[in-house]
Amino acid sequence: MAITFGMSNKEFWEDDPELLWAYRKSYMEKMKLQQEIDNFNAWLHGLYIYNAVSISLYNGFGKGQAKSYITKPYDFSKTAEEQEVEERENSIKEQLKRGKKALSKGVGE
Repeated sequence: MAITFGMSNKEFWEDDPELLWAYRKSYMEKMKLQQEIDNFNAWLHGLYIYNAVSISLYNGFGKGQAKSYITKPYDFSKTAEEQEVEERENSIKEQLKRGKKALSKGVGE
């Protein structure tokens, strides 16, 4: 058990017996943190898969303009307000691109 917790034989046999419980506590906290990281990564994979499937279904059955998969990874370091501003900016840029395309089609005809 001590080896599982990362304790050396020398520490186990020659140091304070209470040290085993400190190693155990540290090991359990490390395992809990690793489980949280694994859980987050599983959730993140699901988010990307959900996004891909949603877009595929929308493009397959939707009657509107085709949507594309995200162009860059999600940034979780930004606040909700910053993300909202960026989404609005991207939406405006997309509308401008569509407007330019419509104008160029109208001028070329």
